[in-house]
Formats: sequence, C-alpha cells, structure tokens
Amino acid sequence: MKKVVLLIGIILFMNLVSAGYNCSDGSLLTENRETMNLNDKISINQLYLILTSASHSPKSADLIIDVVEFALTDQSNSTVAEMKSGTKNITLMNLTSSRAVIKVGGDIKELEVGKVLEVDNREVRLSKADGAYPGTANVEGIIGKEMVSFINNESFRVVSINDTDYLIELSSTSNDQAIIIVKKCQNDSGNIIEFADPVVENVTIVENLTAAENVTSTENVTKSIVNSTSTEKNLESKTSDKKTPLFGTVILFILIAIVLGGILILSIVLFKNVKRENEIQVAQPDI
Repeated sequence: MKKVVLLIGIILFMNLVSAGYNCSDGSLLTENRETMNLNDKISINQLYLILTSASHSPKSADLIIDVVEFALTDQSNSTVAEMKSGTKNITLMNLTSSRAVIKVGGDIKELEVGKVLEVDNREVRLSKADGAYPGTANVEGIIGKEMVSFINNESFRVVSINDTDYLIELSSTSNDQAIIIVKKCQNDSGNIIEFADPVVENVTIVENLTAAENVTSTENVTKSIVNSTSTEKNLESKTSDKKTPLFGTVILFILIAIVLGGILILSIVLFKNVKRENEIQVAQPDI
C-alpha cells in the first residue's frame, strides 16, 4: 500500500510597517543625490550642505545644512551671511594663534580651526585663521542653520527652512564620503509627512506529496503580496501631525485573512485528494 506523507511548509516573511513620506498638498517629492567628500560644500536640490564627518560602521554622518561661506580680513573684518533661514552679521573681533574671536549677530565666541561651534543659533566652523587681528588677518569659514546628525544607522531626517520642508536621506557612507539624497515637495508650500505603510512581503506556500512506492507528486504554489495600499492623511494646518493608522491596520488584517483562507482551502483540497486515492486503493484487491 502506498504511503502518502503530506507536508505543508508555510514561510511567512512579513514587514508589518514600512515608513514612507508624502507631500501634504498631494504634490510630488522631487529628489537629487550627490556623493559628498569631507568638508566639501555642495548644493543638493537647492539646499547647500557640508559633510563634516562620516563613518562606515556603524553608518553615521554629520552635516551642516543651509551653508554659506564667509571670509574676513584686516581690511574687511565684517560681512553679512545670507542663508535661506535668514541673514547674520559676522565680525572678526580678535585673532591670535589660529584662534579667532567671532561675533555672529549678538553672540561672541572664540573659535578654533576645524571645530564646529554654535554661535547665535547658527553652526560656525573656521577652515582658515592666519595672521593676527589687528594686523594681517585672513579668516575663512562657513556658517549654517543647524547640524544634522545621523547616528546608529539612522537614514532619514526632515528639516524645515524658511517654511520649506526637506527630507535628507543618508544612503551610504565610507570613512570620508557619503551619498546624500535630498527630497522636497514640488510645491514648496507642501509639508513632508510620514505615513505607515502596511506591507506583506514574500508569502510563500509550499506543499509536497511523496509516495513511497509509486508516484511522487510535487506542486509548488507561491504567492507574493507586495506593496499593499498605503494611506495619505490630509493636514488641516502646517503644525498638524496626527497619525490615523486605522485604515492601514484594516488592510493588513484583510491581507492576513486572505492568506490564511488560501492555506485552509489548499489543505482541504489536498486532504480530499489523498482520501480519494486511499479509497480507490482499498476498493482494488491486491494481485
């Protein structure tokens, strides 16, 4: 008599929540990417950034955003830095031994070359501080709105500059470079909002029928459900940031119910086929 062994292997790989981003006004997200070297100032999607540090393992990086360069000399010891986030007056007060005393707005700090310091709510870093002031001063540096730090394999950060949202993504890093992606809404008035997207990925159903003496029947059924419907929320104002994940949860449960229902129907069909084969074998006498 044939021995039939029914084996149903079910492997479910499920990513229940996948973060995504949309524009609150329904416009498209535009994006640009660049490979940045340490200390280089680059414009990405109309936003100037400078990479101040990077690490491959763990993936991490520090960026100063909304950056402009400035230069101060003995003859011109004051300048105006015009950033997207606003303007700041920068004045050289003193310079000795590669240390410069800088006034930004109403705040005065002593800066050392290569070090980033917050002065009057702006990030300032000197790249050169030669000579002395008064005398033969030659000072160069950058000033930016804020420092954006990616630590412990973080990848995304949303920042707002002059009522425009930017989504900054750290794609990959080495110890002296980083690939940076900057996204913003096609309409600058749109806010970048995060939503929860329920996803069921790689749902695989495999059933094997093996007969010990005669026939081996193998059927593989693979079903994949990827990228289920995501939800978008309408904001009543720029400051509204309430999440309503109910619809996404309902979609997730429907997907799970469909998968489990398919498994149940498949099991019933297989069971009936095996039972019918056994009945036929019992009805036929052995010769």
